[in-house]
Amino acid sequence: MSKCRILPIDAQVFITEAFRSEGFADQSAQEAAETLIYADIAGYSSHGISNFLPIYAHALHKGYIHPANRLTIRNDGGAVLALEAQGMMGLMAGRAAMNTAIERAAIYGVAAVTVSHSSHFGAAGFYSSMAMRKDMIGIAMTNLGAQPVAHAMASRNPIIGTNPIAMAAPVRDLAPFVLDMSTTVCASGKIKQANILGESCPPGWLLNASGESEVDPASYFDGESFLPTLGGWSMGTGGHKGYGLNLLVEVLCGLLAGADVPTLGKAGLQNNIGHFFLVLDIRRWSEPADFAGRMKSWCESLLGQATFPGFPQISYPGHPDGIHAEQTRMRGFLIAEEVFRDLNSYAASRSLSPLQGASEW
Repeated sequence: MSKCRILPIDAQVFITEAFRSEGFADQSAQEAAETLIYADIAGYSSHGISNFLPIYAHALHKGYIHPANRLTIRNDGGAVLALEAQGMMGLMAGRAAMNTAIERAAIYGVAAVTVSHSSHFGAAGFYSSMAMRKDMIGIAMTNLGAQPVAHAMASRNPIIGTNPIAMAAPVRDLAPFVLDMSTTVCASGKIKQANILGESCPPGWLLNASGESEVDPASYFDGESFLPTLGGWSMGTGGHKGYGLNLLVEVLCGLLAGADVPTLGKAGLQNNIGHFFLVLDIRRWSEPADFAGRMKSWCESLLGQATFPGFPQISYPGHPDGIHAEQTRMRGFLIAEEVFRDLNSYAASRSLSPLQGASEW
């Protein structure tokens, strides 16, 4: 299937106007669009503008997301806060919560913030990077509330979310260290993208009921294959460790935050997703410039490691994304032509200017 190349500035203008048409104030619409486009620029297209219609516009039209709502404080312990999103959009709740965590970390050296009754917040790395740009270390996590999409350790039913973990730290003169990973083998959005594009999934992304690998993404939507945790379903391949990481996110984002978790939440409830943010002010441990310099030396030592024949160069989290981002800002990013058409059909239905893009095969 063909794809369309979109320039980030065109995507920013289009998605901002789309959010405005859904009832968001100018600043909120611009920030929400920026959060989505961050994912496309960094190479996480499964969390970018292709999600606008199926996740955000859909939830807005169903009344699951409330554009005018704002975070409220449920408990304020100084360096520790429990926030309530009141069904607001996760893209906005996440930004506001991380900004609060950054402000508190500047005062106390460390801040931990939870958010309940939120919705899908996009790429976790966006929020950890917010702290990194303030010379802090940022950690961000989210669960999926009551909506499990994956099967752990051969469970017959889906009992877990993709539950991403992100951590970002500054690196002098190199791409920042940005770990952004789901605790399932991949994000479910990547399977959706492969299905739209008519592409096969890499072996190991999906397993059938016998634990054998499936590569047809359609089998996931037909209920014939299942998304496993990192390491798959076998203890011999570390599946129990991926499962443990996934549950760690549920403890912090669900049980601690007061949000839903898959096996206890009410089926169909859309707006009780939980987030967790942790920020460390590097200044309390080291001069930021010294820390970033040590990070540079360490990251360079990783990049210089030799590999066996036939294997790619060793990198570090964030380095490939940084290279991809530089190229994307100049050349644009790709989305499926079907997604491009759907977005422009939506634009026409709301009398918005169309999204600009060029087809590629």
